[in-house]
Amino acid sequence: MQQTDIGCVIILLFILVGALVANAIRVSSAGQKLCTACGFIGKPKSGNAGNFAVEVLLWLLFIIPGLVYSLWRISNVKRTCPKCGGKELIPPDTPMARQMIATFHAAAAPPQPIRSLAQSAPPATASPGQPGPDQQFCIHCGQSNPPHAAFCNGCGQNPKQ
Repeated sequence: MQQTDIGCVIILLFILVGALVANAIRVSSAGQKLCTACGFIGKPKSGNAGNFAVEVLLWLLFIIPGLVYSLWRISNVKRTCPKCGGKELIPPDTPMARQMIATFHAAAAPPQPIRSLAQSAPPATASPGQPGPDQQFCIHCGQSNPPHAAFCNGCGQNPKQ
């Protein structure tokens, strides 16, 4: 092997290692996501495109195609919902995700019986486990919140609108 061929192989190996490190950083920072199909909130399942056996075969027989195939696999990481396999995942702290969370929770909650205003108003003095007069209830999910809260602690929407 000539000295220029060895230099090219070393450069290609540095590129591959750099791509692997960048991919590891990107995957570890993925965090929790909301599946828009089923409402699951959690860490997405990730996997590479392609086939590992083909990658090994290309590396053993042909170094340059093996490198190209490896870089393609690394750059095409698939993140899917572990519950339903959906591919549309969004961060849970976005406005769209908050609205979807409220919708999924409202659909999952059993219907509450209609109560009169006297029954639904909080008591003037709160007993343990019940909110006091210095709290407000969200009209969307019923969560108790501080009196001047701009966003509900339960669903993320404006508790007064």
